[in-house]
Amino acid sequence: MSARGKLVLDGTDDFVSTGHAGIGGAGARTVCAWVKTAEGVGGYFFSYGENATLKNYRMTVSPADNFVKVASKTHILAGDSIIGDGTWHFVASSYDGTNLRIFADNGVGGSEIEQENASTPVLDTGIVVDVVIGATEIHTAEFTGNLSDVMFFDDDLSLAELQEIYDLGRNPDHGQVAGLSTYTELVSWWPFTINADDEKGGNDGTFEGNAYVDIEANVPVANHHYQIAGAL
Repeated sequence: MSARGKLVLDGTDDFVSTGHAGIGGAGARTVCAWVKTAEGVGGYFFSYGENATLKNYRMTVSPADNFVKVASKTHILAGDSIIGDGTWHFVASSYDGTNLRIFADNGVGGSEIEQENASTPVLDTGIVVDVVIGATEIHTAEFTGNLSDVMFFDDDLSLAELQEIYDLGRNPDHGQVAGLSTYTELVSWWPFTINADDEKGGNDGTFEGNAYVDIEANVPVANHHYQIAGAL
């Protein structure tokens, strides 16, 4: 099995700035990523927008309870699975203009994605600060751990679609999911294999602080790395 990369962040001034302005207003969106962080550290790993309630869009693994959460300033929707346990997990959030949803895999060695919770905020996300990977959009609450295959869609993916993406990640030998390689709603994909380039939308990232990509050999089957055909 070939080696793949992972973004390494130490939680102190480390993040990746990108050129992606994000999806504004109440526009449909999905963010998904593979994350690895220890108990009690975590931090924000995807953020953009304006630093005001219902004006930004953030995802985090909370150091307080180790749950994945999606937040728009003070509106916070939490999952209910332990993510901060030192192993790789697939997490996602989606918004369809009305419903905000949060998803996660069902634990180490699990085989399914589950919708964990939902809420109905009226988001009006501002297009002020471009997507930041590894911190809030104002460069605080930095993430400690590893990230890989951060994907951004301008559509609210279904549970079945997220399951297909997860299945690709869990088994690198799995065939490509029909239609995913030309999925027009995928607007950015940062795999973090050797650099911070966006392999789908051209919104290449820039390493800030001591952020870097490390190559992890012998990735286990229960890990994550995959390729979208034609993207590289």
